[in-house]
Amino acid sequence: MSIFEILRLRSEWENNAQDFKLSNYNGTIDNLNNFIENGVKDNRFRKNFNESLKIAKTIVEYYGSMESISKRLER
Repeated sequence: MSIFEILRLRSEWENNAQDFKLSNYNGTIDNLNNFIENGVKDNRFRKNFNESLKIAKTIVEYYGSMESISKRLER
């Protein structure tokens, strides 16, 4: 997956999440992790929740793989 696809997904997630209840939202990967872990409590019945959850998981997974590659390259 390219960085452009991730950016497109992030934009889609932002559009979907405009009406979601998010605590301390500041647009970071930590917010996506928090949404994955806790978003179901306040947002599960909102439009596009399931799609937004899938997108968030995809982005976090991509971030984790890039972070892993970066750490290996530092060695």
